Amino acid sequence: MRRQLRPRPGRANAANGRHQAVPLAPAPRQQRGRRQQLRPRPAPNVNAGQPQPQPNPPAPVVQPPVPGPAPALQNLNLFPHRDPPVFRGSPQEDVVEWLFRFQQIAQLNQWNPEQQLRNIGMSFEGSAQKWHWNVMSRPVPPVTFDALKEELLRAFKPVNYEDHLELKLRSRKQCVDESFNDYFHDVVYMCGKIDPGMTERSKVQHLMRGLPSATIKAIYRFITPASNANDLFAQVHVYLQGEAMAMRQEIPPAAPPIGPPPSTSYHRQEKVANRNRWTPDGRPICNRCDEVGHVGRDCYSTPE
Repeated sequence: MRRQLRPRPGRANAANGRHQAVPLAPAPRQQRGRRQQLRPRPAPNVNAGQPQPQPNPPAPVVQPPVPGPAPALQNLNLFPHRDPPVFRGSPQEDVVEWLFRFQQIAQLNQWNPEQQLRNIGMSFEGSAQKWHWNVMSRPVPPVTFDALKEELLRAFKPVNYEDHLELKLRSRKQCVDESFNDYFHDVVYMCGKIDPGMTERSKVQHLMRGLPSATIKAIYRFITPASNANDLFAQVHVYLQGEAMAMRQEIPPAAPPIGPPPSTSYHRQEKVANRNRWTPDGRPICNRCDEVGHVGRDCYSTPE
């Protein structure tokens, strides 16, 4: 294969005045189907005695904060706070029920026994407030909440507490303006206070005793010896819903007419009296002035 020559600019042959051709360098062969392998460069000679610069450490990757539960805050009053009910010490109030409610609210407010002893005095009014002042003014007042609770029960709890509740339960009646739900839950609540293991038959008897007579007549045929309080509750609700539907479908009576009813004979007589009369020869007679020749609507005479 012959080499190709190309002329080099700026240099001419002195003999013939032509440009001298310079041979071209052979083109590198392309390796088909093979990749050129790069040889690793040899590491420079490093003197072991001299300190070498260390590479920079990689920058830390900053991750976005992951939302999680907020840390628990101590010593902050973030829970809901409720005030206990007021106790006056009247005969109509139940001190056992009031104490149970007070301890429920104290647990919600996270009061320890010392705080309960300190805060219970703010819930007394009337005779209960005077009793609390007398107790705490003793030379040796109660120093624990349990001791004060025993003093409170001894002062305001009836002696025969169970008999008192049973008498109150037997005299319980559903009021006129009281809903059946309020009456039902109150009676069942008193049954549980008297005897937590009271039978369902006894509860049904106490409930039936205070219901209105119309309600008893409507549900009595559905109550069996095996019925419980929930069965009675369902039957009464069915009866009350039916009564409500019947009251909505009733049509109110029509209002009576105002004034006396019109008399048919009176109108007929008036109509006959207002008719015109006629002479034998066919001339009209006025029914106002009794003259011949015109009718009442054309009469111009003034009545006397």
